[in-house]
Amino acid sequence: MKKILSLTIFIVSAFSLFGQNEFDSLLKVLDKTINLRPQYTEEKELHIGNLKKQLFYASTDEQKYEILGQLFDQYKGYQMDSALNITNQRLTTAERQGIKKNISVAQMNLSEIMGMTGMYKEALDILEKQDRKAFDREQLLYYYHLYHSIYVLMTNYSISENEKIHYEKLTYQYKDSILQIIPSDDIGYAMVKSNQLLAIGNYEQALDIASKC
Repeated sequence: MKKILSLTIFIVSAFSLFGQNEFDSLLKVLDKTINLRPQYTEEKELHIGNLKKQLFYASTDEQKYEILGQLFDQYKGYQMDSALNITNQRLTTAERQGIKKNISVAQMNLSEIMGMTGMYKEALDILEKQDRKAFDREQLLYYYHLYHSIYVLMTNYSISENEKIHYEKLTYQYKDSILQIIPSDDIGYAMVKSNQLLAIGNYEQALDIASKC
């Protein structure tokens, strides 16, 4: 469902950027994606079922922590109640392990779920308590990604123009933070950079970079 929604938003945004033939082609892609939704759902449920079996037979907290992380990835944006439950299990497992890195990642998983469900203050409170100086590159990228995602949502749902401008600036700043730690030849760099260029109205360069993804 999340993939279908993302594609829909992209196609609506693309209406002013493409000609009619290209736009018609994009609509055909959307139709095909919607038609395949039952297949996607069936495959996801099968994968989730297999992960739950692995979790049941896991004998160590290390194994449980990793499997719970995979379940979190499957559930977020799909079944939020289940994602929250899995996140709490992962955090409990990490705390039982006593591994600082695992605790931080699990806490950021919780922040992600809260952000996705509109609990922006709670999500930001969790991030503000993190010790980013202790993060490795992967953790730091996740940390910046969460701030960016939350501020994007806060921008979209801002009531006043001043709030909207404020959150747009913060969103742009976190795009910069992300770009500073992603290798320039990484596909993620191109995606963030093109999005940043779109935000300032540089459509031609943004499309040029996006076309190389």
